[in-house]
Amino acid sequence: MTEQPVRVESRPIQVPPNASSIAALINSSIKPGSGVFLAFNEGMMNVFFDRLGDWTVSVTLSTRSSRIAIMGRLLEDLGYFRATEVDGKIYYIWTSALHGVVEKRRHAEETLLGTLKVLENGGSTQYIC
Repeated sequence: MTEQPVRVESRPIQVPPNASSIAALINSSIKPGSGVFLAFNEGMMNVFFDRLGDWTVSVTLSTRSSRIAIMGRLLEDLGYFRATEVDGKIYYIWTSALHGVVEKRRHAEETLLGTLKVLENGGSTQYIC
């Protein structure tokens, strides 16, 4: 007897105006085995919470963005790795499965908030005054 694969649910949600509202929305929307999809001006993000308790966040950035280098560096600073580039889009992936932390949810929340700030601000340039 073979098991049927479980259907993964990932649905788009409307993006609230700030990172804390987004985090609360994601917290209430994601259940084990599901995910959410968010679209921003500078890119797209998919958050998935699997049945084993691991979190995976993927970010897609357009190569046409003038802030691609800054945003990519900020994502890598958060622990993302550049997965691939296809059809003018660069994909970055972060997963709690690669990090040997006990509190996966807290680590995922911190990474998620950092990611939201990068996507909301578009990797705004910092100047030395």
